Amino acid sequence: MRRRSLLLACLVVPVMFGCGGDAGPPLYEAGGVVTYKGQPLANATVQFIPGEADKGVPSAQGVTNDKGEYRLKVRGQAGAAAGTYSVVVQKFEGADEAAAAAAASNPGQPSTPEEAMQQMAANMKKMQPDSQKAQANQSVAIEKPKSLIPEKYNQPQSSGLSFTVKKGDAGNVKFDISLND
Repeated sequence: MRRRSLLLACLVVPVMFGCGGDAGPPLYEAGGVVTYKGQPLANATVQFIPGEADKGVPSAQGVTNDKGEYRLKVRGQAGAAAGTYSVVVQKFEGADEAAAAAAASNPGQPSTPEEAMQQMAANMKKMQPDSQKAQANQSVAIEKPKSLIPEKYNQPQSSGLSFTVKKGDAGNVKFDISLND
């Protein structure tokens, strides 16, 4: 009798509460083209940051290719959730070199801008001193990377860029971004 109750509980509990993690909100394919002074902006990071009214909506990111094209992703899955976003565009000194280094380190294999940005982030972490070294030598300073586009586009409060992804948007949601000085 006990075994039967335990077996029944093992079968009923997962059905009642579901299995696996939260899949999150539905995602809609989204992307576009980023230009700076009328030219495609390669190896730039595009971030869609949800506004205050959209708490719980995940942010979405993408990296531009040589043509300035980007596709948004949320936790590695293509698309962006419905919501209103502040949009941030960042391109720092060394981004083009990181992309070239990633391509050179993987001869014969395709290299994406996302891989290049991941490599650049890993390299930047290696350059940062650990906390013990920093405490021992106060003269060690970490320089902030130089932005290759106006700094106002690096922060959601100052970028002046926003976009709304609507529930039920079918197909590709396109948001082209034109940056100027």
